[in-house]
Amino acid sequence: MPDTRIGRVAALWRYPVQSLRGERVETLIVGTEKSVGDRGYGIFDPEAGHIAISARGKRRWRPLVTWSARYLAEPQADAPLPPVEIGFDDGSKLRSDAPDVDAQLAARLGWDAKFVRIADSVPAYKHAPIHALTSATLETLHRLHPAGRFEPPRFRPNLFIETEARDGFVESDWLGRQLSVGGTRLKIDEHTVRCVMTTLPQGDLPQDAGILATVTEANRQHAGVYCGVTQPGTMRLDDPVILHDA
Repeated sequence: MPDTRIGRVAALWRYPVQSLRGERVETLIVGTEKSVGDRGYGIFDPEAGHIAISARGKRRWRPLVTWSARYLAEPQADAPLPPVEIGFDDGSKLRSDAPDVDAQLAARLGWDAKFVRIADSVPAYKHAPIHALTSATLETLHRLHPAGRFEPPRFRPNLFIETEARDGFVESDWLGRQLSVGGTRLKIDEHTVRCVMTTLPQGDLPQDAGILATVTEANRQHAGVYCGVTQPGTMRLDDPVILHDA
């Protein structure tokens, strides 16, 4: 099968703090392990012994997805991470370098939360460097559940591709193949299996159990793909996305 242009980069996200809502960016610098600044910080749960991960299903972690995080300066490769600003669902904000950051987080969560820099010594999310999702998948799901708001932030991609195809779960056919995006080359490794996080209220998106029910019934709980990085590089908005053979 020849190389095929399948669409363009419609949006890019990074997630400064694990399980919090991310920030849209115009450029992602992608390394072999992750993009620069992605999931650089986390909220450590001493009882669990690792970073709180909302997708793992613990109810006491679920409020995290209603919070947002943004860097206060642009993170750079091979440099200390800048602090972040955490935005809460009540509109208040908290800097990560505030002297009482742990106490404020613990008071909101009801457990002994610790704001930490994620490193090899702090177990955290390391599923895949890049999570990609297509417009075709979201449009297909919306037709099946018209009342649902199938918007990218519910699904937490790094890379959102506006595809020329308007119908079907197109990325489900990409496993084992590769994508070129700007100067980056990605290998599509596996389906993204969705979880309850897609149904939770976040930002202006309401709670909607029909989101996950539709994904489950229509596409075996799959929406999007996880990608490894075979060639680090930079992705930018409007970059063409090329699908290659394996």
